Amino acid sequence: MGAAAVPVAEAASAARVAALNALAAAFSVVPSGTRLTLVKVVVFVAAGEGFTEHAVVADGASELFQTALGPAGVHARSAVGVASLPKGAPVELEAVFVAAAGPGTSDPAAPGRRRLA
Repeated sequence: MGAAAVPVAEAASAARVAALNALAAAFSVVPSGTRLTLVKVVVFVAAGEGFTEHAVVADGASELFQTALGPAGVHARSAVGVASLPKGAPVELEAVFVAAAGPGTSDPAAPGRRRLA
């Protein structure tokens, strides 16, 4: 992979952490009980010339979102290779959510949802 030559499995793990951070950020700015639906994710992967496993790295984030949000976590996705990322990070992601008030919740800590952390 990139300059630090992070193994693919480690980069996929970093993508999961980035997804958890995105969920935490999204839930921190909406009222309790708000339903979040994930619309789109762009995963930026620090990669060297010849690296072709961008999608495998991005799968780490996609799988986390789908586990946390269930059907509301199914999303469009792009995985993009870049020469470098800030502070030498192997992965960075952008997530677009739609928030809606109403019955039920997509909060991963809600009853009936698996707790991930």
